[in-house]
Amino acid sequence: MTALVLFATTLSVLLAAPAWAASTTPAISAISPTTGPLGGGTKVTITGARFTRSSVVTFGSTRATKVTYSSTTKLYAYAPPVNAATSVAVRVKTSKGTSGSKTFSYRTPPAISSITPATGTTQGGATVTVRGNNFLKDTTKITFGGITSPKVTYVSSTQLAVTTPKADAAGRVDVVATNKYGIGPAAAYEYTTPAPTTRLAVGSFNVRVASASESSQNSYEQKWTTRLPVVAHQIRRADLDVLGIQEASASTKYTRGGVAQFADILAELGSPYAFTNTDRYCKAPDEAGRCPTGASSSDRILYNTNRLQMQNNGSRKLDTRAWDNGSGRYVVWAEFEAISSGKKFFFVNTHLEPGTEGATRQQQVAIILEEIAVQNTNNLPVVVVGDLGSTKFDSQVVSGHTNIAHRSFIDGGFTDPLVNTPKYKGVPTFDAINVKYSSLNYFNAAPQLVAGAYPIGSYIDYIMTRGGVFTYQQWETVLDLDGDGNFAGVIPSDHNLITLDLTLQ
Repeated sequence: MTALVLFATTLSVLLAAPAWAASTTPAISAISPTTGPLGGGTKVTITGARFTRSSVVTFGSTRATKVTYSSTTKLYAYAPPVNAATSVAVRVKTSKGTSGSKTFSYRTPPAISSITPATGTTQGGATVTVRGNNFLKDTTKITFGGITSPKVTYVSSTQLAVTTPKADAAGRVDVVATNKYGIGPAAAYEYTTPAPTTRLAVGSFNVRVASASESSQNSYEQKWTTRLPVVAHQIRRADLDVLGIQEASASTKYTRGGVAQFADILAELGSPYAFTNTDRYCKAPDEAGRCPTGASSSDRILYNTNRLQMQNNGSRKLDTRAWDNGSGRYVVWAEFEAISSGKKFFFVNTHLEPGTEGATRQQQVAIILEEIAVQNTNNLPVVVVGDLGSTKFDSQVVSGHTNIAHRSFIDGGFTDPLVNTPKYKGVPTFDAINVKYSSLNYFNAAPQLVAGAYPIGSYIDYIMTRGGVFTYQQWETVLDLDGDGNFAGVIPSDHNLITLDLTLQ
């Protein structure tokens, strides 16, 4: 009986031998990373159990290019290359057997199928749509001729929004997408020489009619003959190419030279400045209220003759007042050519009906837009300046909108660099000096600020653009202030001179 028990025990040990063998077979619990490029070389960390120094790692049927033993629970294996995207089983083999598998996937590099648009200037900064496949979020790099894009926005695995970098020269370059799966095939992008840019300094200045200052009881408001040199000084210091002036009366009363108020300004400024027209009043208007010589009573266009050449000019009445009525409303326009570049543009100046006449201002803007359409036959880029008679805080509703004159210009395709939509609280996206102050100062001791969180003040005077490619460089509300923030010296007008430096392509 004892012998029989001993035999049974021995037999049970022999039959248990396969279980013992399985306990020494290597096992994989995880691999990281689980993907890599076709060219191989990915360092894969394999964790598990019962690894040995002589472990062999296979990716599919191919051995890893290198295996580094770390411990019985960790190996490092380098993926071999493959010819095409595929998924393979990763296994560890030792003298005790072969492990189960984990999946490792080979991924193709990103490939660009199209770039829209496929051309842009060497200045860079354009946003193009790049389509293709295998794009990865946050890790795909795009280069243009070897120069890395400053911004790549992931939209999907098949689309990116890419900002073009600057280029040293015009010509075709290779655009390449790169991520952790490799470098994709090149697509083409054409850099072009940018159109020459013209730098323009434009402005608007309501200088206040001379007769109003004669009767003013405000001690801060000096007579025109005292204000004139300060007006001229600010214009000269601003170094403008073209300026729209309002309320420079055609009357010879209260002026320094016994001439029209606008002529006083020109005499004070001297060369190289000129007005587009020096007639005091229109002598032969047509039935539509147009003046062929461009006479416009108190609204004038001043320009620098060293920089601009006038090609054409004209004016049109905006109301039914007589031409020699100092309160008449006009639009005055001129076509200019920049002497340095030959670039042409259309400049418009106006002073709309003030006060509560919102509907009247709407009608006057309609006439201005019509006049631009009629006179700007070459469809040139347009700059409009002037006193529009209301601000973004205007409460009068006309046709469903407040500040209707401004709204009418915006609906007519114009852009306001200061935006000035009702109660707008944004900040300029370009350099802006003294923009927190309002354009009206009322001849107070200090310039006006708007109560509340308004980075941009209240503007009744505007500069707007339409057409062309305008880039706003710098706005300035021109103020001469002392250390306490009060006006220093003579206040030139109840409106502040506003200027805008811009480039035109």
